[in-house]
Amino acid sequence: MRNRREIEGISLSFLDVISCGFGAIILLLVLTKVFEPVVIEDTISNLEGYLAALQEELFDLRGEAKDINRKMIRKEDQQSEEIVRLL
Repeated sequence: MRNRREIEGISLSFLDVISCGFGAIILLLVLTKVFEPVVIEDTISNLEGYLAALQEELFDLRGEAKDINRKMIRKEDQQSEEIVRLL
């Protein structure tokens, strides 16, 4: 009688491996392209909100800086008047 080859439970040919890899790449590309516009829109809206908050904070800080400069100028004027008065 002829010896039969044992059937292996796990045998992958080169074409099986290549086709699985190609399918995985296609699946990854499809998944990333589907969700990309939504993620970009969310990111843009989040960044616009963050930018608006930073601009408002910058406006507030500039106002505070102007107030502090005015107070400093007043103090310097008072000091110079005090020095003139003492001399």
